[in-house]
Amino acid sequence: MASRSEEDLCCPVCHEVFRDPVVLSCSHSSCKDCLNNWWREKPSHECPVCKRISSMEPSSNLALKNLCEAFLLERDPEASEARFCIPHSEKVEFFCLDHQLPVCLVCRDSENHSDHRFRPIDELSRQRKQELEETLKPLQEKLELFEQVKEKSDQTMEHMKVQARRTETQIRKKFKKLHWFLVEEEEARMTALREEFGQKNPNTADTYLILSKDLTTLRFGKEEQMLPENPERFDSYCCVRGSEGFISGTHSWDVQVGDSEYWELGVLAEPVQKTQTRRWSGYWGIVFDEGEYSAEAPPAPSIDLTVQKTFHKIRVILDWDGGKLAFYDAHTNTHIHTFTHTFTERIFPSFNTLDELKILPAKVCVSVG
Repeated sequence: MASRSEEDLCCPVCHEVFRDPVVLSCSHSSCKDCLNNWWREKPSHECPVCKRISSMEPSSNLALKNLCEAFLLERDPEASEARFCIPHSEKVEFFCLDHQLPVCLVCRDSENHSDHRFRPIDELSRQRKQELEETLKPLQEKLELFEQVKEKSDQTMEHMKVQARRTETQIRKKFKKLHWFLVEEEEARMTALREEFGQKNPNTADTYLILSKDLTTLRFGKEEQMLPENPERFDSYCCVRGSEGFISGTHSWDVQVGDSEYWELGVLAEPVQKTQTRRWSGYWGIVFDEGEYSAEAPPAPSIDLTVQKTFHKIRVILDWDGGKLAFYDAHTNTHIHTFTHTFTERIFPSFNTLDELKILPAKVCVSVG
């Protein structure tokens, strides 16, 4: 027998604890489904308790619903909404395969589930659990494989970070060494420049000869330049002397003569002895003039050279100790002419043109200590 407090929470139609209660305009309450079934059998929407006609649609009685749910939970602490049939206050023990819904014993026998297929919910739960485990198994294996790959990837990433830090350290060390080398090289060159300035390396270019800023290209100018009249400057031919002289060893340099119509390449001995003739003593070189090649070593007469082609790049090789000055076609290494002389003075490269010459950067130098 239900207690007094339980009777207050029971529907006047089904006499069970309210499930989804609604309240009428007369303030009486009933289960929503019970009220709808009651009204199907009545000609009017009368209250099951006081028989008054309801003037409006019933509304949900949330306060009563909360009280009923609290009462049911207190009566059976293990019961929950998911395991309890709300309309019938019965435990959910079956699962309707047609509606895919959990139902109680009353629901199973009701007209709504006529001819439906049912399975015990515990049995179905075990089956679903087994199916879920079988479905999860390959996913778990993939997860384990993923974790292994991720661990290896993390290890690889950490190793790459260590390598990157080592490489960065090495780069910084190398650039630091390079920086100090450049600083020392700059200081050495500035020191050499100051020493050279103190020793007066002389300006020798003829006033009609224009030199590039890097002193590798010289060309003939149409107008005379305003330059200091120092005693070392050539004033009768468009000639310039190299800045570095040699007193031993073997040295070579290449000169791009191109299509120049007139040029002279050779060496000068120091000091240069200027004569009244068109050449100086202490000079050895070859001359190209109007398509003809000749060898010059004043005061001896010039020697005409027989060649088979026109040269565009000349290689000059000075063997100071061996007493030889040789000229070659730099493209084919074809020999042009060789002077033999016992050098005793410092020897400087010499260049002369009425067009343009370029001294190439490649240089081979073998010094004897």
